[in-house]
Amino acid sequence: MNKKIIIIILVLLTIAGLFWIIKYGKLKPKEGQEIQQSVKQEPVNNSENFTNVGNWKTYTNKNYGFKVQYPEDWKVYDEEKNIVKLNSPENERSLEKIKNGEIYGEGYMMDVNISYYKSISEEPENKANHLNAFTLSDFVNKHPLFSDKKKITIAGSQDAWEIIRGGFNAYYAILIERRSHLYEILFGNVEKKEDLKEIHKKIITSFEFID
Repeated sequence: MNKKIIIIILVLLTIAGLFWIIKYGKLKPKEGQEIQQSVKQEPVNNSENFTNVGNWKTYTNKNYGFKVQYPEDWKVYDEEKNIVKLNSPENERSLEKIKNGEIYGEGYMMDVNISYYKSISEEPENKANHLNAFTLSDFVNKHPLFSDKKKITIAGSQDAWEIIRGGFNAYYAILIERRSHLYEILFGNVEKKEDLKEIHKKIITSFEFID
C-alpha cells in the first residue's frame, strides 16, 4: 500500500480517536440513577417543602453561609478551599475504578459542586480572562463560555442565574450573588437543565443561606 495512503489513514484514525475522547470521555451517571426529568426551563421553585426527604442529611457550612440537604448514602468532600462536593454512591464507585486504573478518568466530575467566592472579582475565570466583572449580571454576560443564560430565583426569593458552563465539557450550573459573595452550584454530570434528575432538584430546593 502507498505510504501516503497509510499516513492519511493513520491521521484520520487519530482524529476519530480524539473526537471520541472529547465527546464520550466524560463519565455519565449509571443506570438506576435515572429518575424523572424536568420538562421545561422554568425558575427553580423553592416553595415545595422537602424538609422531610426520608433518610437525608443536612450539611451546614457557617464559613460560607449556606446549608444543603443530601441523601444519606452520598459522600461530602469539603477539604478543598472554597468548594464543597457531594457525590453519589454510583459516582463514588466510578472514582474507585479510576483510582484502580480500571476505567479512563479524564473529565471525571463529582455530582454536585458548590463553590464560594468572597466577591465576584475573586472568581478565577473572571480574573484569568480579565473580564473585570463586578456584578453577577456583568459576569454572566461577559463570560465567553456561558450559554443558555436565564434569570431565576432560588433559596426563597434570591435572584440567581442558571447557565450552561462550556469548555472541555458542558455543565448545568446556578450562579448566585448574595451580600457581594458569589456562589456556584454546578452539576458535574448534567449538561443541561432538562437532564436534572429528581434528586438534583431536591438538592437545589433544599439549598438555603444562613446568617
